[in-house]
Amino acid sequence: MLLCLNHSLNERLNKENVYVAGIIPCPKEPNLLQLNYLLMPLIKEFKEKWQDYHFAPTSTGPSGSFIQVSILTAIADVVAMRKITGFVSHSGRHFVIFALFTRLKLKKLVLHLTTRTYPNHKSTIAKWPWASPQQIQAIFSEDGVKYSVLEDLMYCDATRMVNLDIMHNLILVILNNHAAFKLCIPKSKSKIHFQTRMNSNDTNS
Repeated sequence: MLLCLNHSLNERLNKENVYVAGIIPCPKEPNLLQLNYLLMPLIKEFKEKWQDYHFAPTSTGPSGSFIQVSILTAIADVVAMRKITGFVSHSGRHFVIFALFTRLKLKKLVLHLTTRTYPNHKSTIAKWPWASPQQIQAIFSEDGVKYSVLEDLMYCDATRMVNLDIMHNLILVILNNHAAFKLCIPKSKSKIHFQTRMNSNDTNS
């Protein structure tokens, strides 16, 4: 969902000022390569509009205006967030985005983590265009990152500009843990109970 924050609060949520785009994957979620191809046209637009871009005349600006457009952050669930930025899965060896930390170090008490810096990350990504398939696999195994089309944006810092959305971070995870560990409701029981209620509601309606 895209909103224009330049509109007043009274006009911002009017249907003519809201753009909603949705892609339903089939039969399962797309991989990074598919996402890159999907996002290329959008990233191209953002690259053009990062510099001063002349916008069409409007009622308040008859001669048009110069605007600058950028992607401030990427908000998604864990799987999509890591995939769209090129990072390995949260269950992979390099499961920490902001630090060079592997699962092998979980058994040890690590007080000082080596931060994954922006220059270090960019230098790793820069190897991808000219790397062979074997080299690409070696880079991915060593650093836990793949090339993402977001890296074409000169200001993109994948180590900082990603955020876990509130629905998955708070509502789903916290409520799920509260039901399982505080109320001791087995997942299988809760699913059966929920499905029974849904079927009952459908019958009654």
